[in-house]
Amino acid sequence: MFLIDNNVMVTIKDLQNYTNISMATISRALRNPTSVSPEKLAIINDAVDKLGYIPNYFASNLKNSQGSNIGFIVNDVQNPFFNNLIESIETNLANEKFKLLIAFGLSENNSIDDKVKNFLSSSVAGIMFSPNKSDTNVEKLIHQQNVYPLQLFVKAYDNMDSIVVDDYYGTYLATRRLLHSGHKNTLIIGFSNLICTTRIDGYKKAYEEMGLSAKDENIFLLDSTEFLAEKIGTRIIAERPTAIITIADTIGIQTVKVLKKLSMSIPDDISLILYDDSPWADLMDITAIGHPIDVLGKTIAQTVVNGIRNKEHREPLSIKIEPLIIERNSVRNIN
Repeated sequence: MFLIDNNVMVTIKDLQNYTNISMATISRALRNPTSVSPEKLAIINDAVDKLGYIPNYFASNLKNSQGSNIGFIVNDVQNPFFNNLIESIETNLANEKFKLLIAFGLSENNSIDDKVKNFLSSSVAGIMFSPNKSDTNVEKLIHQQNVYPLQLFVKAYDNMDSIVVDDYYGTYLATRRLLHSGHKNTLIIGFSNLICTTRIDGYKKAYEEMGLSAKDENIFLLDSTEFLAEKIGTRIIAERPTAIITIADTIGIQTVKVLKKLSMSIPDDISLILYDDSPWADLMDITAIGHPIDVLGKTIAQTVVNGIRNKEHREPLSIKIEPLIIERNSVRNIN
């Protein structure tokens, strides 16, 4: 049986040992699959998949001073927050002569693992990503290559640098704002992911500080965007909250549409706070939890550049940025 340490980068030599095919033939097959017989190509491809081999174009590009690309995997393509953040990161990276490459969207058939593999074979010097529940191979994939990883918004791996917004505190602020305005029956709506789970914890903490308990039925987490408006409307009608907190931008947009359809006026009939500020929230005068985009973008860019340039062994960085509440006119005092 052929064994290889998961934390060691798989090389063409490992492929040779596994397949008993010469390194020259394997190298030729990887560069030009049509240059070898279909039988040998099938054996090589099987070894590549089983051993987790990734062509290390980054190493050769360093010799040519071309390793200046940084990959950013963006999970939520519909969230306008990322448009502003990408612009800020891109501007700051350009000042350091780095280029930002974007990979948008995930699906059941297109995981973060796949995006990471694509970046690793595309001359990136660093990868920025938000871990999620299914990122089983990300750590292994990245550690096989000489690439700097940066976790954003969720810290799932203790041995990688991370930059997170204090989502716990952000939702705590929003919930406390509503409770102090007399809203005890609040509905919080989000998705079933790590970020929203952290935000829910802040929601519960605000209730605890007031000597209250957040009701389970008032915590509404969705698995997908399918039939989103219908599900939100049904829950609002069932729970009849006096206030709502949405903890994902897509849900915030749909909630506003649902409330309009239900002929519920903000804030006269129901109060609303959004997580993630946006131009449309400003336009509609809705109170929101916002992130200091300029500070966040600059911090991310500086951290990834420093991480690429200084790879000496050190303790992983863990940077936390506090969100802020942007007061508008969507919360009514019912005390």
